[in-house]
This record gives sequence, structure tokens and C-alpha cells, in this order.
Amino acid sequence: MKRSVSLFIIISFIVIGLFCPGVAQCFEENIYLFRTLDDPNVPYDPEVLERAPFWQPDWDPENPPPFVVPLGASIWALQTRANDGQVVEDTVHQIGTGTAVAVITDPGFTPFASLAPFYFEASIGDLEFTSNGYCLATSNNLPMPGIILVGCDLTVYPDAEQGILGGSATSNSIFNPFGFPGFQTGSFWTLRLYQE
Repeated sequence: MKRSVSLFIIISFIVIGLFCPGVAQCFEENIYLFRTLDDPNVPYDPEVLERAPFWQPDWDPENPPPFVVPLGASIWALQTRANDGQVVEDTVHQIGTGTAVAVITDPGFTPFASLAPFYFEASIGDLEFTSNGYCLATSNNLPMPGIILVGCDLTVYPDAEQGILGGSATSNSIFNPFGFPGFQTGSFWTLRLYQE
């Protein structure tokens, strides 16, 4: 039995190798790093809110319930220092815009207590992507009480027209629900795409 399973595995790898001789020839892995900022000059798109998988039919996208947070964002290329990766300029050039929507599941933003559904559609350069997942508060008092540090983990949906097989988007975010001066709601994102 073990021998037949081993033989099956070997044959499978040979067949895969024939149809895909080099992994890089079957798809490309592309990584994008960018900054998003909640931007009053970029109104959120109500139609994007309605496409979120968690959107409820009785919610009004023009006037969502108070626990639903729509975000219109400008998207920026950033620059890092070559010797250690520290960001030295986080708004080098605007490369796109996006709309996101989150559902606040814990109004106290208790660290590591509750996952908040999060949906994000954006365009950067010639690329458009759609993603969905969850965000998790990691702090509600750094660098001061009321500033919320958040991490988001999203799945990027396939898009055959753009050759996107799928991917992931992760963020390191600040949420400033009380509007404290000196802190702008926004994120640093890593977008990993697998493309044909």
C-alpha cells in the first residue's frame, strides 16, 4: 500500500512537471507595498459597500448604521531606507484610490477580543483588486488612549480579466475614531498577488 501511494505521488509530480516545467512559468508572484489614508477628498463609493459579503439589505449605504464604518482612501507609494527598511517617506506619489467598509463588533476595541469584518476594493496604477477578511484590534491605548492599532488579514479575490489567481492583503493600521489631532486613520499594506 505504501509503495503504491509513493508511486502515485511521484507520478503526480512528473505530470505536474510536464504541464508546468517551472513554477515561475505558471504564475507570477507580485508584491506591492503602499500606504492608504482616510481622505475627505476621496468619498467612499456606496456601491462598494453593497458588494461587501456581510452587507445587510436593510442597511442604507448612503447613511449606514453607526457600527458600520465606510472609508474613502487615497493610496500612496512609499519609500524605505535601504539599510534597514524604515519608511522615510510614506506619501511619495498618489497611485490610486479605494473604498473600504468595516463592521465594528466591539465598541471598546478590546485588544485581541473581536474580529471585525472588512471589505476593500481599490485601484493602484492599472491594477484593480477586491479583498475581504477581518481586522483585529491589537491596542486601544498606544500611543494614547483612544488611538486604535489594528491588523487586517484579507483574501484577494481572483479576477480572470486581469489574470489574478488570488492572493492576500495584510495591513498595519491606525484607527482614530475620536478624531484626535495628529493621528490620521490609515494603513501600511502588503499586497501579495499570484498572477498568470
